[in-house]
This record gives sequence, C-alpha cells and structure tokens, in this order.
Amino acid sequence: MKKTLLTLFAAITVFAASAQIEQGTILVGASSSAGFTSYNEDAGDYSEFNINLKGGYFVIDNLALGLNLGYQKVDEESATTFGLFGRYYVNGKIFAGLGFNSTKVDFGDFDFSVTTIPVEVGYAAFINDVVAIEPALNYSIYGGDGEGASFGLSIGISVYLGR
Repeated sequence: MKKTLLTLFAAITVFAASAQIEQGTILVGASSSAGFTSYNEDAGDYSEFNINLKGGYFVIDNLALGLNLGYQKVDEESATTFGLFGRYYVNGKIFAGLGFNSTKVDFGDFDFSVTTIPVEVGYAAFINDVVAIEPALNYSIYGGDGEGASFGLSIGISVYLGR
C-alpha cells in the first residue's frame, strides 16, 4: 500500500511540475471572436471582421501579464482597441484572464471612446510544445460613451516562446 501511494504521489508531482508554464516564457497570440449581436430587422444585413493580437510575459509560473491590440470592422464603421491583460493557467492548460481596454470607435460622422473590462475562460490545447489552439468564452463590460455588456466565443492560436 505504501509503495502504491508513493508511486501515485510521485506521478502527480511529475505531472504538476510538467504542466506548468514557467516564468520567463513569452506569449504571442491572435484570436477572432464569434459574438452574439442583436439588431433591428430593418437595419439590413452587415458584415463583420475582427482580430485581436496579444503579447505577454510570464512574470511567475502560470501567470502572464501583457498588452493586447484589437481591430474590428462592421461595414463602414471600425474600432481600435488597446489594453492590458493578465492570464492565469491551471495545470498549464485551463486559463482565466482579466483585462482593461480602451477602444476608439469611428462611427461615420462621429467618434467616441469606450472602456472595457474583459473576462475570459478558456483552454490551451497544445498541438506541440510551443503552439496551442485556444477556444475561450468571453464576457465584457462596457463603460464610457457606450455602456453595456457582451458575451462571445473566441478561437485563437498562441505561441509560447522559451517554454
């Protein structure tokens, strides 16, 4: 019995140690969102494109801090986002993140600014030692010139340099 418990403890310790993302690792990623949007039926059809870029540094094991940059275009309107984020990993695969963004919206004849607090929960599915596909659920709270909230799903790809 003691040998079985010792073997189990050793296996768990090795798994936990190897599942970490170590301090000093650099995170570089890109994602696109599939958000849920409602609009007036009389508004007509529209097309949407968005991309979000992220770069961070693991300040301690499993905790990355960094910057993000986003661009969204809906027909003739566009928005540019700049912000800060933090992301914590559990077992090197499941992550939870929080950020603060400032967005400038170009809406035809007028511009306005929005601040956003995004929250994300996702999974890093590593396809090799450094590249991961990352599906995530996102929730954002908007303030400033535009108030509200949004919920969506994003799919991204990230590279973990120095891992």
